[in-house]
Amino acid sequence: ILTIFLLSASYGFSQFEVKTNPISLLFGTIPLSVEYVVVDNLGIEATGGYYFRTDDVFATDTKWAGLNTNLKVKYYFVPDKGGDKFYAFPYFRYVNRSGKYSDDTGDYEVTQNVIGAGFGIGYKWVAENGLLVELGGGVGKNFSNNVTYSDPNYDDTNVDLGVFNINFIARLSLGYRF
Repeated sequence: ILTIFLLSASYGFSQFEVKTNPISLLFGTIPLSVEYVVVDNLGIEATGGYYFRTDDVFATDTKWAGLNTNLKVKYYFVPDKGGDKFYAFPYFRYVNRSGKYSDDTGDYEVTQNVIGAGFGIGYKWVAENGLLVELGGGVGKNFSNNVTYSDPNYDDTNVDLGVFNINFIARLSLGYRF
């Protein structure tokens, strides 16, 4: 299916892009995005990222691993090359990650599943040789933020997941257009 998709994208006007956000490494994610520019001012982008991080949310080092995903539908206002320059988008996200931590009573696990959506804006520069740079950001709301613990004695009343469950996305992407 992917081969058919790539071949059909190369024969029509449609353009296919692959990109990554190196800044995400600072926040414990390795992302990979693909965007399919359907027509001059419309693109559909899917992003998947492997999440890895150690933090101290549970008073000890918690080692996290999981998957972050986003789907964006981009509207380009005045594109030059099709799918470039200023754009706005709604996005949908799903996060599934699990963490492991230890304390005096044993080893435990925590899992988190988040479903959210929001809106954002961005700008994309595309060079003649296909290299691209993209800046963007957005804000949205988590509709579901389920957290489960294997520690039967854990008191989660002190964990602040946000009053409004707001989520943010930001990007500085580098990539290539085929």
